[in-house]
Amino acid sequence: MPSFAKIASFAALAFGALVSAAPLSAVHGAVGKVASAVPAVPAFPRHVAPICIEGIFNDLTDKLTPITGELNFIVTGNATQEVLGPIVDDIKSIIQDAVSTLNTLVGKPVDEILVSVDGTVKLTLGDVAELVAGVLTIVFTAIGKVLRLASIDVSVVVSILAPIAELVAALLSVVLKLVGGVLGDVVGAVLPLIGGLIPVILQLNVAGVISILHI
Repeated sequence: MPSFAKIASFAALAFGALVSAAPLSAVHGAVGKVASAVPAVPAFPRHVAPICIEGIFNDLTDKLTPITGELNFIVTGNATQEVLGPIVDDIKSIIQDAVSTLNTLVGKPVDEILVSVDGTVKLTLGDVAELVAGVLTIVFTAIGKVLRLASIDVSVVVSILAPIAELVAALLSVVLKLVGGVLGDVVGAVLPLIGGLIPVILQLNVAGVISILHI
């Protein structure tokens, strides 16, 4: 009597021959029937972080950190329009994008504006102040290092860097527009966190940011 292994082997060979002799269309049809019999896997909804102040400022911080870091490599010999100009343009562009995104929140319910990025809590005055102060610290600390370089033409360097402060003023303005009436004295909460940066801001002499910060 043939062994089970031999019987299985003969069966496999016979099936292979049958498949190879079958018309290609029949094979494709069989494959299609099998595929159609497989249930579709349901798509799970992707979590989309809400557009809110915290998310916008987190993104702003992430983008500003590396580009403002380039100012740390500025020395007296290259503190020129040719070197500083492209860096300043990048910083301005990043801040302007944040201002534009913040403006999309105008008119939205305050709960949407102040919701945390994970959607679990509502930001407080202190939370917003820390977000704002964090960005101001990144920007004006880097600018201050350039302004403290020895033997530079300060007036020229200030004229190159001052447009950054003008965009910062626009950023502060839209934040106050969004939450100033709800949270209270946002500027008053920010100032203690950026005390060491006040001389840099005053040296840039940009009326908009000086007026908003009341310094």
